[in-house]
Amino acid sequence: MVVIIIFILLILISIYIIYALQANNIIRNNIDGGGKKKKKKKKKKKKKKKAKKKKGKKGSSSGSSAPPPLKASLTPKEQLIKLIKETKDLADLCNNKDEKDGIVSVEITMNNHASDDISINELIDRCNEIKDRIHKKGIIFNINDTISLSIIKGSVLDANCDAIVNAANEEGLGGSGIDGAITTRGGPGLASARKAFPIKRYEGTKEIRISTGEGKITLSYRIKKNNDNINYIIHVAGPDFKIMKPYNEEILKRAYGAPIRIANDLSNWDYWGITDEEKQNDSINWYVKMVPIKSIGFCGISTGAFRGTQPLETIARDGINGIIEEINTQKEKKNFKINKISIYCYQNDEFFAFVTEAKKNNKLHIKSDI
Repeated sequence: MVVIIIFILLILISIYIIYALQANNIIRNNIDGGGKKKKKKKKKKKKKKKAKKKKGKKGSSSGSSAPPPLKASLTPKEQLIKLIKETKDLADLCNNKDEKDGIVSVEITMNNHASDDISINELIDRCNEIKDRIHKKGIIFNINDTISLSIIKGSVLDANCDAIVNAANEEGLGGSGIDGAITTRGGPGLASARKAFPIKRYEGTKEIRISTGEGKITLSYRIKKNNDNINYIIHVAGPDFKIMKPYNEEILKRAYGAPIRIANDLSNWDYWGITDEEKQNDSINWYVKMVPIKSIGFCGISTGAFRGTQPLETIARDGINGIIEEINTQKEKKNFKINKISIYCYQNDEFFAFVTEAKKNNKLHIKSDI
């Protein structure tokens, strides 16, 4: 009996060992197979990389994927030829015959005498001086018998005007671009005056002090120390065409007309950034009465970040029309004193757009050849 039991146990142990060995072989095969698959994948990736490199080499030899060759920089004479053409075009744009004659003289000198880089560089300097003079003189139009409109390349902070226009935002406290430059230049007095603009409404947490298309006025504060001509700043909230859809011609024209309305109603305290205590100040009352606004220097309104995708020519056209229409409205009122409007364009493309659109406008007439 004992022998039979031992025999059965041996059989069971043998069966267990056979199954264990089979299981071990299956595991090993799976591990080896997985490793082989990974190796195969790595080999495929290497082959793909090699194929790409070969393609790249082939492409570079044919020139299809090679970077374009760098353009050689212009020689001094080529620079001068380009500058002469630009300056001639600018003189033609501004109807400036005298400066056109000057640039023609530079061209003749170049063709007849200039043979070395030193004399060429001297002519480049002369050409740049002529170009700068044309920008500063700009072009002058007549709106009517007594009021002129000038378009000048430069900063409104250098304006020879009684008041300048600031392209502000609805909050009225200062922003970027010319608004930031004016705020900084005006100092703490200007910042306080702008905070005194009454809050008209709230849009969420946003405090609206100047409605779009409207304006407010302050004294010029520290700006007058740098430019004694500027007595006032008119802060206008132009339309933001990044947000405002579709394009609204009338509200843009109203924004460009706002400085004319305010200048002709200077003693209206609703336009002012001023405290109730300051309103009672005799010196401020006297100043407003005795220092009228006869000339206004505009910067571009809605020509920068607020322009969105609108063409500069569209903004220039409607802005000029807004100024003309408001002048024609206000000149019928008593005590209208404005006799000069200047538009200061900081960028070349802005200057080109305003001059081009002004020349197209049949309500304007070029005053004379400058």
